[in-house]
Amino acid sequence: MDIKETEIMIDKLLVFMNDKAEEGGHPISVLRFFFEQGGEDLVSLCSKFDWESEKVYRILNKCLSRNLIDKNVMDGTKYNSLILTRKGQGRAISSLLGHEREDINPRQTHIGTLNVNGPTQVGNGNSQNIESLFYQLIDQIDNSSAPKADKDEAKGLLTSFLEHPLTSAIVGGAVGGITGSLNS
Repeated sequence: MDIKETEIMIDKLLVFMNDKAEEGGHPISVLRFFFEQGGEDLVSLCSKFDWESEKVYRILNKCLSRNLIDKNVMDGTKYNSLILTRKGQGRAISSLLGHEREDINPRQTHIGTLNVNGPTQVGNGNSQNIESLFYQLIDQIDNSSAPKADKDEAKGLLTSFLEHPLTSAIVGGAVGGITGSLNS
């Protein structure tokens, strides 16, 4: 399954769930879906789209990890008692309205027209602001009246935080320059 096919399948699954909720007049927080092997929703979904259950499980896992659906009851089964989240319902409705995503990367936003009448920053996750924040923090640590040992400890903790793989993945390329400033 390529990424485009995966995203299309996610949209179809979410629309399927939203349609079932709206057809019955159920709030999304109370309607449960049963996708375990032989479950009524799995059977219905697979027959509607001619999908194999293994593909459905891969799509369900992606939806669970993105908080598009959620598990409502911890009953020992992975794919029973699932609910559609507000985020999932929003995506389903957007899909129905034909809001196609030109790029399926959720971190990228397409801007058609941008009129600027003052200072503006356009970037990926405002990395310039993040970098600036850490440089300001370093300056404030350096200029504080705290003992040198405390300053070194604070900067060491900040370095550890920034070098953590998760933080590094989120903050991105700015980390290298920032940690270089901390070590100088």
